[in-house]
Amino acid sequence: MGQQSDYFSSDELAFLSAILTLIGSILAVLALIKERQEKLAAQEKPKNNQKR
Repeated sequence: MGQQSDYFSSDELAFLSAILTLIGSILAVLALIKERQEKLAAQEKPKNNQKR
């Protein structure tokens, strides 16, 4: 029988790092979208107040 290793193989570590990088990229994009929406909302408020 082969000896069971308690550690991750290099392929598993590469896969896990790719998944973590992907998650980080998605979170960064979501943060940019949220920031842009907040900026647009801040620009819309003065326009709405001027119309009244």
